[in-house]
Amino acid sequence: MSTGLLPGYVLHSSVLSDHKLILDMVVADHGHIRLVARRPAKRSGALQWQPFSRHQLSWRGQQSLKTVQVLEAETAAMALQGVYLFSGIYLNELTIRAFAADHICPALFPLYERTLTALWQAQQIDTGLSPLLEVILRQYEFAILAELGTRPQFALDGTGQPIAADGFYQWWPEQGFLPYVMTSSTGNIESWRGADLTAIAAALADHSAWQSASLKAAKRLCRTLLQFYIGTKPLLSRQLFKAT
Repeated sequence: MSTGLLPGYVLHSSVLSDHKLILDMVVADHGHIRLVARRPAKRSGALQWQPFSRHQLSWRGQQSLKTVQVLEAETAAMALQGVYLFSGIYLNELTIRAFAADHICPALFPLYERTLTALWQAQQIDTGLSPLLEVILRQYEFAILAELGTRPQFALDGTGQPIAADGFYQWWPEQGFLPYVMTSSTGNIESWRGADLTAIAAALADHSAWQSASLKAAKRLCRTLLQFYIGTKPLLSRQLFKAT
C-alpha cells in the first residue's frame, strides 16, 4: 500500500545502517509515524531532512516501520536559537514520547505546526521580559493531554464539588483533583492550590490571562500528568534548559 503526498515534519533521525536512517515524523492525518529512508547522497544535500522544516512525503507499507518513497523539503528549516531551539527540541521529544508510532491522531500535525510557528514568531519579538515562551509550551502540553484523554477537569473536583480557591488538591489519575488537607505529616505530598487551578482554567480559555503563579503551577501539573506517557528517562531538552 502506498500513500499520496502528505505534509510532515522530521522529529528525530537515527542511523539504521550505512545507507539507511530511521525517521520519526509527525504527518498530516496520521500523527506520529516511524519510517525507514535511504540516506541521500551527499551531493543531494542530506541536510534537507532537517527538523523544523515542512516536508512532503509518501511511503509504502502498513507495518509499524514504513518505507519512505518520497521525502522532499517544502520549506527551509526555522532557524530557532537558544531557548527557542531547546523548546523546539522539547516539542519533538515530547511528541515522540507521548504518542506511540502509528497512534492515529489527526489533530497532532496541525497542533504541532501551529506551536512550532508560534515559537518562531515569538523568537522574532522576544524582549526577554515576556512569558510568551512558557505560555506556548504550556498550551501545547495541555493540548496533548486533551488528545490523550487526560486533560484535567478544572471546574469540579473528583467529588463533584466546585474547586475552592482557598483549598488544596491532590491529583488522582482515575478521580481527578481531590481535596487535600495539609498537615505536618503530609506537607511533602504534591498538591495544588485551588486558586492556581482556577487561574489555569481561565488562562486556557483566554491565553492573555496567564500569570507567573499560574504558569509555574501549570508547568508542575503538566510534568506530573505527562510522566505516565513519557516515562522516567530524562528528556535531553530539559537538560539543555538546565545548562543555560
